[in-house]
Amino acid sequence: MKKLFVLIAAAALVVAFTVPAMAADWSFYGSSRMYTKYLDTSKEKAGLGGEVDDADLYWDQQSNSRIGANVKAGALGGNFEYGHSDTVNLRKLFGYWNFGAGKLTFGQDYTPIDTFWSHRLGPGGGDDSSISYGAPYSGRQDQVRLNIAGVAIALIQNASPATPGTVTGATDVDTGMPRFEASYLGKFGPVTLKPYLGYQTYDEVVIAGTTETEYSVDSHILGVYLKGAFGPFWVAGNIYTSQNPGNYGQSQDITLKSAGWSGTDVEDCDSMAYLLVAGFKVSDMLEFEAGYGVVSNERDIGAITTEEETGAWYVQATITPVKGFMIVPEIGMVDYGDRKVTGAADTKLGDKTYYGAKWQINF
Repeated sequence: MKKLFVLIAAAALVVAFTVPAMAADWSFYGSSRMYTKYLDTSKEKAGLGGEVDDADLYWDQQSNSRIGANVKAGALGGNFEYGHSDTVNLRKLFGYWNFGAGKLTFGQDYTPIDTFWSHRLGPGGGDDSSISYGAPYSGRQDQVRLNIAGVAIALIQNASPATPGTVTGATDVDTGMPRFEASYLGKFGPVTLKPYLGYQTYDEVVIAGTTETEYSVDSHILGVYLKGAFGPFWVAGNIYTSQNPGNYGQSQDITLKSAGWSGTDVEDCDSMAYLLVAGFKVSDMLEFEAGYGVVSNERDIGAITTEEETGAWYVQATITPVKGFMIVPEIGMVDYGDRKVTGAADTKLGDKTYYGAKWQINF
């Protein structure tokens, strides 16, 4: 009798867990993306020594090839998505509660400042979307997010390092609060507007005997994105100002992007970036796009000012022979400019030029 009771209890548990799962609506999807390109890197950026440039052929599956599913069960739902690099990596995994007036999300997902309208492939693994050249992006992060009436507010995993990296002599990092981000997405006829902001702070701690001295590394970003669509033509722009974007986790393809140390205090890196992109849709099978972005950063330590500026442009076409299959030829360049330091000669940082194509099939 006891064994029978255990079997009945086990069966009841299986049914209890299975019925809700069976009631959920699962919608699977995938995207295979391959990037074939030539990349020419100048001697200053290649780092091979002497007067040597570097030219390479890349014939790779992109790291953002993916497979995942959207799941919905009444007011509850979620998403998971795995990508490909050298190993399988988790891109997104979150759940949400849609309570009618808004949505509450928990888990790893894009953050409120992340904005994708540029379809740039870039010199890296493909589909960089200009996130390092003027578009705001802080990654797919663990967060608690509220979306309501176009407003997104999130408390996000702090990007504080595991070990100190700014304050000389610091041996510990203390994090007292998560990163905060907020944005508003509004559509006004053919115009889309998105202002956004973010703030983060953590402390690096110097310990001398029984005395602890904390030095705060504060970061923020404040910007706005604007897009207008007029028939087959569209144009979009973004501008933001940021403090210590490297410490914040903001993606920038520039060496100078983090706070520095004066010997007595933390010195901030100030950043300004902008991006302009335009596109023209000829037909469902052909679309053209071009863009130009700049990231300009500066840091003062005492009487010494260090400046760097990265500029990047691209031109591409998206060819769609059939729905779900895209070929995207692109040519582009990243110019890292010169490093300018007070009292020293300018240092040329080099450039990258690339040309190739993305091959994408969604399924």
